[in-house]
Amino acid sequence: MVTSKFSFWNIYFVYALILGGFAVGCYLMIHGEQQFKGKLGIKTSGMVLGLLVCGLTIFFIYLLLKHTRRIRIEQEGISVSSLLKTAYISKTDISTVILTGRVNLGLFSNHRPTSAIIIELKTGEKLVFADAWYRNSAMLKQTLQHYLTSARVSAPIQTSVKDHPMPTDLGSMEKFAGNHFFNINGLMIYSTSIFWAWMAFAMFRNPAPSNGHPVMAGMVLLFVWALLVFAMGTQLHYFLLSANYLVVKNHVFLWKQKVFPLKNIREVVIETPYKRSITLTIITNDFSQKKYAAGSLRSKTWKLLAEKLRAEKISVTDET
Repeated sequence: MVTSKFSFWNIYFVYALILGGFAVGCYLMIHGEQQFKGKLGIKTSGMVLGLLVCGLTIFFIYLLLKHTRRIRIEQEGISVSSLLKTAYISKTDISTVILTGRVNLGLFSNHRPTSAIIIELKTGEKLVFADAWYRNSAMLKQTLQHYLTSARVSAPIQTSVKDHPMPTDLGSMEKFAGNHFFNINGLMIYSTSIFWAWMAFAMFRNPAPSNGHPVMAGMVLLFVWALLVFAMGTQLHYFLLSANYLVVKNHVFLWKQKVFPLKNIREVVIETPYKRSITLTIITNDFSQKKYAAGSLRSKTWKLLAEKLRAEKISVTDET
């Protein structure tokens, strides 16, 4: 028996936020005699605001309960359950299983396609299980793949693609990159780095009065700068491609690199995440996924990379 495990951040943390909103709504209802003045100058009672907040949270909880379900792969079938209901699906009732599907879940995927397991039944019903909801989605997919080709499943099926050493012929590999200095991510990193360096120099050259804390202020500036560099730098990957390997490197974090033998790649997806740079999602044969945002690449570079990958017999889904 194999059971899915919900992702902490994408499920439990969201539930916690929604319940927090419900608590705020209840507080407003309890203190309903208070008046709140909005931006338009219209006064609204706490009771009305509380009812509105509680109504919205109940609606979001309903949506989560409707879309988030546990999967349990048993010896003779698949059990799908939520807090609202439980359904048992026999193997003979399944028409098609798409292990690397792409679906738009509306609000839950920021109205963009996301990776998912799609189970189509002979009745025409379609069950969708987004990868982001489960922390063991790769194991579920491997087990489902085995389940469809075997009489029964009694234990989880889980293998992993091993890391590969860096190829020695990097110089001869085709490079897919752009000028990251003139990309918004690169501009933010280097312009703020110059600004923060100037601020630090000015701060220590002209220290605050005796009751000030220039060192603490400098530490705060350094922390904010490090967060910015991390947020922008993780969107500045680029790629090297040969007949045997796909290598991922980073313009800013020079030590960050990853090698994917082409024979281990099942599929790649070029997608546009919400408020992030265009991203290359690499799905390996063990169904694990790695996402690499590459803001320096232009549209023509992405198209050329997709063409080259297809020429190497790699399945490419371009959603840009």
